[in-house]
Amino acid sequence: MKIIFCNGQLKSGSTFLFQLVKLLLPHEKILSTNERLGFTLEGNEAVQRILYRELGEYTGFVDGSISGAARAFTKLSMPIDIRLIVKVHDPRPAPTPQLPGDNMIITTFRDPLDVMMALVDQADRERLRPTGTQRPFFLARVSYAKALEQTEEFLDQLVRSFSPQNWYLEYPSFIRPSPNQAATLAAILGVDAQSIMETAAQLDRDIRAGAVDAEFNRGEAGRGREIIDDMMRNGSVSHRLVQRAISRHRKLVDLVVRHRRGVTAHY
Repeated sequence: MKIIFCNGQLKSGSTFLFQLVKLLLPHEKILSTNERLGFTLEGNEAVQRILYRELGEYTGFVDGSISGAARAFTKLSMPIDIRLIVKVHDPRPAPTPQLPGDNMIITTFRDPLDVMMALVDQADRERLRPTGTQRPFFLARVSYAKALEQTEEFLDQLVRSFSPQNWYLEYPSFIRPSPNQAATLAAILGVDAQSIMETAAQLDRDIRAGAVDAEFNRGEAGRGREIIDDMMRNGSVSHRLVQRAISRHRKLVDLVVRHRRGVTAHY
């Protein structure tokens, strides 16, 4: 069994990547109606604990670390040619050679100032959800300073845990890829570049039209850079925090480019 972990920062397009990979690659669907999967899950409390459900249905999201999930999944009795595609938010993804089984880890990341804006937007949207369906981890980041601090911490851990055995994709390179970016994505996933470009474009249209759920807010690049000077002047966020977040992001981009382990927004 092969597992593809679609990992990433919150609001960095990780759900878009998750949906894109599922459209491009054949895989075992993680659904409560999948009898084969249900049979293998019986009695496996470790996997049942980490597979997140919403309104009684599996979402494909895995709670906890990638290493913990990989250990749990290896205990499932599944055919060797089966592929599972899951989503996770692990700031310290382990190098794939350290994991049991056959795994691929693809981590998305984004300009921290844009993530900051998107997290505040998400908190506003979250408050509109019906009582009982609101997710506390989004509501906990209602200020710009808290959102940027959390984003900087995630980036810092990604930099510290960077592995040349894993893949990294910077938003929005995998959403509206150039031909060169599509070629790299195609090589990672083992599909042709034209399929990448066509499928990503259609998925982007479907998400913006509300036909596919992808935790989509506005998806605009550069929003944070446009207003950050004013935010620092009025004290919404500190200059030191902004510089630290930008520095962490730049370091991660440099690592990806240097080791040729993915796609960045400008390469």
